[in-house]
Amino acid sequence: MAGMISAVFTAIFLSFFASAVILNYKLGRMLNLTFASLFTLGAYLYLAVEELSVLASLLAGFLVGAILSKLTERLSVGEATVVSLGFAIAIEELLRILFRSAYYQIVEASYLEFYGETLEIHEILNAAVLSSLLVVFGLILNSRRGLELKFMEEDWELAEIYGVRTERIRLIAVSLSSALVCLNGALLSPTHILHPAMGWSVMVVAVIVASLAAAAGNTFRKYAATFPIALAYSILVGWLP
Repeated sequence: MAGMISAVFTAIFLSFFASAVILNYKLGRMLNLTFASLFTLGAYLYLAVEELSVLASLLAGFLVGAILSKLTERLSVGEATVVSLGFAIAIEELLRILFRSAYYQIVEASYLEFYGETLEIHEILNAAVLSSLLVVFGLILNSRRGLELKFMEEDWELAEIYGVRTERIRLIAVSLSSALVCLNGALLSPTHILHPAMGWSVMVVAVIVASLAAAAGNTFRKYAATFPIALAYSILVGWLP
């Protein structure tokens, strides 16, 4: 089917993004809206420092995530979400100031023909990285550490009573997911027209996928459900005129 490979790659990306949204909501106790601007930040870092963009995006995303986690650790879900929105707007405005332009088109994209489809090299690389990360995350969920995550998702206060280091896990979850979202922006930047608000469309779709997947039930099933939902969305979008 023409376009099927690209649809799968898009689904892998959306599945990761939606999983990060769920993880931050369940363990970070907020809808982490900084993801929209962190994705954009990663793309602009590729524009600015192409050779160092992977390292720069990981460090920038991790730092923003760590600061956000510490600032919101005593806040309610609603309050923490508002703070994350403030971070997102601040990053977006910083990009407007630094680059002094609304749009950039990166033209140094490399393509590969595969089974009749023209695929962008960065898209293939991103799909490979995210597939590996999703497999590792699945293994973690089925390990002893995964039991702690499931415990926290079901009852945060009870998990603390039984000795689970909730704040430490929250810090790691928010910081690491933020770093990987920023990395995604760098890896996929040649496939996008860059502008300071480009990450919001991705964020909206990821939230929709996460919301539908959350109905799947327990911890493992809802993360696994993000992929078929994202794939259905990708195929549907591909069919639309």
